[in-house]
Amino acid sequence: ILAGIIAAGNNPLLALNYNSVTLYLAEAISVFSSSFLLPLEGMFFALVCVSVVSDTMRVKNLAEMIKNTVVKTLSVLASIFTAFLSIKGILSNIADSVTVKGVKMLVSSAVPIIGSSMSDAYATVVNSLLLLRSSVGVFGIVAICAINLPVIVELFLWSLSMTCSAVVSDVFGLKSVASFYRDISSVIKTFNAILIFCCVLFIVSTGILLTIKNSV
Repeated sequence: ILAGIIAAGNNPLLALNYNSVTLYLAEAISVFSSSFLLPLEGMFFALVCVSVVSDTMRVKNLAEMIKNTVVKTLSVLASIFTAFLSIKGILSNIADSVTVKGVKMLVSSAVPIIGSSMSDAYATVVNSLLLLRSSVGVFGIVAICAINLPVIVELFLWSLSMTCSAVVSDVFGLKSVASFYRDISSVIKTFNAILIFCCVLFIVSTGILLTIKNSV
């Protein structure tokens, strides 16, 4: 759709330039994550519940296989997208200062599964937000934060509570209950990683759209 709109604006070559291709990649990854990774993670959650309540069905290995598939796929997608951004340095002209390095280190350690990839995309995300601020004002950044931050924080707190519950269960020798809580915490962390990744994709896509808009 975007390619058709750009081509209709008497600029057909722009529909196939690097920024546009990056935008298409971001949209494809976002759709794939919501259509494939999220249902798989739901299956993992269901199998974890079954493994706790049933002594006859051995589904633990199947659940672990699904979990590893989701984690590895998400990591590969994040690495591919970050590498694609880095090839031409799309929207990334922030100097690699001590502060920036500190923020990258914080992101790398705080974001589950895809932290290292997201830290590499830090400059692109910041510049996309700056473009958004210059186009629609601070309200655009506030709107993005209002939509995503409450859910991200809530999932983080749920994951933390499950981890604490697992520790308490270990203290009382409830190994199966502790394992269940850890699996639930893992599910929540993966959901949070997918949400953060999609949020980054949305921010970068918005920045690229604003760049394309200025080029048409």
